[in-house]
Amino acid sequence: ANPSARPAPSSPALIRDLEASGNGNASGWRMHEWMATGALQYSDDSARFSALPSNLYGATWISTPSRATAGMPRSAQFRVGEEADVFVAADTRLQQGPQWLQSYEDTKTFMENSRGDRFSVYRKRFSKDAIVELGPGGNAGTAVAGYTVAVLPVSHIEPAYDLKPVNNYKAIHARLKGPGLGKGLVDGKERAVFTKASADNMVEWDIAVGVADTYSLTVTYNNPHAKTVQGKLALLAADGTLMKEEMVEMTTTRPGKSNYINSSTGSMINAGNYKVRLWAAEAEGVSVNALDVQ
Repeated sequence: ANPSARPAPSSPALIRDLEASGNGNASGWRMHEWMATGALQYSDDSARFSALPSNLYGATWISTPSRATAGMPRSAQFRVGEEADVFVAADTRLQQGPQWLQSYEDTKTFMENSRGDRFSVYRKRFSKDAIVELGPGGNAGTAVAGYTVAVLPVSHIEPAYDLKPVNNYKAIHARLKGPGLGKGLVDGKERAVFTKASADNMVEWDIAVGVADTYSLTVTYNNPHAKTVQGKLALLAADGTLMKEEMVEMTTTRPGKSNYINSSTGSMINAGNYKVRLWAAEAEGVSVNALDVQ
């Protein structure tokens, strides 16, 4: 209806200025859109992706040469068009990954190709317009690259927690603080039990995460009363710095069942050690089974 209408400008490319380090020719390194299984993994080989981590489907990515050839540069670089996470999948047959990957963190996920080769996926976050240096994939004289690069813009959507491993922290192994907390059997399971009301009653878990990410926090509890019990859940750094705090409710639990407090770290946290605290001043008779971190 409006012949003068014009489309909005295209979004800036996520991978920009891809070039081989030193001579400006990155013919062996090729940028692609929409990473998916079935795509050719390398620029000079017939191997195809057969399995990818779920978060990398649809990513912008770079195929590399699989082997060194005469005169080929051994490294490349590119610029990220916006704040982005750069993923590098390195061959697990290498006893140690390339030295230039030491500043990347291991995501504990894997990529596979049609030959059955398996690749550990590493990640590092880069700010907008930062230069990403790509080095050789193996030892001198062997693979010039032999890895795969994927790039995703930083997302603030909470991740799919159910795709991650679960770390379970039993309440009976946590620190039980306050005059009204002890250990007892509930439905045949040993749990932390609130024996009397006190504002000082607190369950404190020490947790550890190995990868910078957003994590879900799930507390399993049993409330035998007809009324909902109020509490407070907090995440703290190892030095005691408060990172997140929220009010929570512990609703009535049916006989033989458990209820859950579902929360999360709220934002990405770095790999390291943290504390999770649960306070409940009026929770007499309520029991806590465990904290799951996923």
